[in-house]
Amino acid sequence: MILNWNQCAETLACVESVLSLEGSDWAAIVVDNGSTEPLLEPLRELLHARRVPFQVLDGGRRKAPASGALAALRLPENRGYAGGNNAGIEAALEWGFDWIMVVNNDVRLPPDSLQRLLAVARDSADVGLVGCRVLARPEFGEREQYGGGRLLYALGVYLLWRWKGRSGVHDVNFVPGCAFLARAAALAQVGLLDERYYLYSEDIELSHRLLEHGWRLLVDLDAHVWHGFSVSLGGRRTPLYYYYVTRNTLLFIKERLQGMTRLLSRLAFLAQMAAHCVQWLATGRRDLVRATWRGFQDYRRQRYGPVLSKV
Repeated sequence: MILNWNQCAETLACVESVLSLEGSDWAAIVVDNGSTEPLLEPLRELLHARRVPFQVLDGGRRKAPASGALAALRLPENRGYAGGNNAGIEAALEWGFDWIMVVNNDVRLPPDSLQRLLAVARDSADVGLVGCRVLARPEFGEREQYGGGRLLYALGVYLLWRWKGRSGVHDVNFVPGCAFLARAAALAQVGLLDERYYLYSEDIELSHRLLEHGWRLLVDLDAHVWHGFSVSLGGRRTPLYYYYVTRNTLLFIKERLQGMTRLLSRLAFLAQMAAHCVQWLATGRRDLVRATWRGFQDYRRQRYGPVLSKV
């Protein structure tokens, strides 16, 4: 499934890569997350030209798309990454699919990517999520964004112990949300993405929750996708990014970590953000300082979901 929010060109390019996937045992759904930019007609034109069956879903009983077909679901409002993806995941669960692949609309899929991840996932009944190597798209420098590793939860959550030069399939404690394959039974058991997060860190929370319930997380470093860089927000170094990361990381630490790990993680994360704020003040980025402080305040006040006023 693909989530769109006011990025029609990005979404159409992503759909093009989906249509090139090997095999025919898949169907796709595009969730339009309350966009103001038109999507359905350009999408219909693209699929008509490619002779791909297409349907627009309504709020009632929804018929599952056939293999190789695509459906679109338009939400009346922007429900964020978590809520928008959940709408598509809920439809896939309703239709009885065994596997659900979630990709950001700025991701491009190589033709063999889905079949590679399915082969890994089907090899063991306790696999809940499978990820892959993530490379920046050529226009973003084609560097490696994710090549496996382990999140160091006790050091503030966002520090990743990166692996170098590895290949093959490995167990991990986190799978990036830009592209992952999920076992439907695992999501049905542990629940979907936490919509309080709205944007950022919900992939970390879901990964941790699956591990708590005994599901394995794997990464296949012989498979890859190409990814943009927070295209919908215009890049990562934005006030909104730091607002959500501050608020949501503190929420994750409070609810999912335990004992000394929780204490060390909270102290480490707050120290890291304080150091960032000092650097931003020295370089004139007071907007990022304000956003970080606002995220901390809203965490303390338990204000979750979308931010309700300008950051």
